Amino acid sequence: MAVTLVRSDLILRLGATVGVAKAQAAITAAAAALGFTEETLDLAQTNALLDHLGATVDIVGIAARLLKTQISLQSSGGRGGTPVPH
Repeated sequence: MAVTLVRSDLILRLGATVGVAKAQAAITAAAAALGFTEETLDLAQTNALLDHLGATVDIVGIAARLLKTQISLQSSGGRGGTPVPH
């Protein structure tokens, strides 16, 4: 089963940390820069979008890197707090 995320959900999740207006502006700009026009994103597109945002050194970048980790754990069935062996 393919993992998909709705862009508005990403905005709300990122917005919990940086504010919804800032999250919406950042995600909309990143999606446009990456050529993503659909509201629904697959996991690879979501990762690319969050990587794009995570490249910045501001609070949006920090929050995007954290959100990417949370989504990765959720999509793989991992539990937050449980170390994953390398």
